[in-house]
Amino acid sequence: TPENSMMIPEAVPESQRTAMISFMYVETGKADWEAPPTAFSEVQADRSKPASERFPSFWNHMMYNTANFRMVNAEGDEYPFEAYFQQDGTISTNVGAVGIWQFVVQNEKDMFCYAIHRIEFKTDEFVECFPVGAMAIPRFAEELWISNPAVGVKMHGGILPGRPVEHGGQEG
Repeated sequence: TPENSMMIPEAVPESQRTAMISFMYVETGKADWEAPPTAFSEVQADRSKPASERFPSFWNHMMYNTANFRMVNAEGDEYPFEAYFQQDGTISTNVGAVGIWQFVVQNEKDMFCYAIHRIEFKTDEFVECFPVGAMAIPRFAEELWISNPAVGVKMHGGILPGRPVEHGGQEG
């Protein structure tokens, strides 16, 4: 949506810039050439396959790391929390909030959508969707995107490496 933004937290290495720019042009429809065919894109197109096979990099990034959120209201009050996307379609958090996630197809685009509720802040729930392609290149940072889950609330989100054992992380 127009209110949301996603930042690239560090500069793209010079050796990868042409590929990154080309990818963005093709994905946004701004290029006047077709995307080159690849075996990976054929796997992605087969919606009968599980998401873990279609988007292995994205899947591993979301299922084995920590989503870091920080909600801020107009008064400047902050509510930080962490969320852990589980392979069974549920979401657990470090603050008692819970949620669900799923892959959906919207306008022929594969989207990752999730809802979290029982949040003890100005908004007690929110729903977000983003194209899987937006996280095609996994990145770690406390803040990768900003969204507006409710009037007067900004949510800063990012991905941190790993997760606690009690939320599906690996032991030492």
